[in-house]
Amino acid sequence: MDLKLGFVSTVVIGRFNPSILTAEFLKNECGIEIGEGKTVTPGQVPIAREIHFREKGTQFLADLERFQVRESEISDIAEARSPEFVRIYLERLPYTPIVACGVNFAYVIRLEEADKKGFQAFLANETVLFDLFQIDSFDLDTERSHVNGKNAFTRLWNLNFEIKEGLKLAIRIRLLERDNVYEMNHNIEAPNLDKNKEHLALITDNLHQNITYHKDIIDKFFKGVKDA
Repeated sequence: MDLKLGFVSTVVIGRFNPSILTAEFLKNECGIEIGEGKTVTPGQVPIAREIHFREKGTQFLADLERFQVRESEISDIAEARSPEFVRIYLERLPYTPIVACGVNFAYVIRLEEADKKGFQAFLANETVLFDLFQIDSFDLDTERSHVNGKNAFTRLWNLNFEIKEGLKLAIRIRLLERDNVYEMNHNIEAPNLDKNKEHLALITDNLHQNITYHKDIIDKFFKGVKDA
């Protein structure tokens, strides 16, 4: 079983003015200097702005309801700076209404055929999942998707639970049945920031602790698969 980090991103939900997001604003107002940024306006979302940097595949993205910093070329989540960049950006825009903020750790898991049965048996055992993760909710969805013009079944596992007051964790696991490849996304989120804005720091100033939560889940996850 091979686990590879895909990207780390920090996302804020609220009300934003995408036109503010420029390479000059990031450098001159936020003090974020990570090389030369390229501005992109996505054609499918006219009221949106993206700034791409070569450093660690870093992207700043904004639309009317979301601000996101994504890093797609890092080998260790401890190198992630997206929570810090989000904190700095919001400090320069203190009156921006926000309602939630989360950090996402996204992985690709490649399985040998011999591992697949144990992996799915673990995910299918609700009793083990509830006991191991102390989760609040669990659901499994199956949907049909199209891959290269062919039908394929995609299975989605969603596990949700509270880590501590003001901090929730959602795990989303996606399996494309035609391949032994899973996509696993951990989202540690501080919700209800419109009522408890001080909880924003649980994401933006707390990367080390959130990595600890995250690695604990990874350890439990692989233990569960091994014991299945």
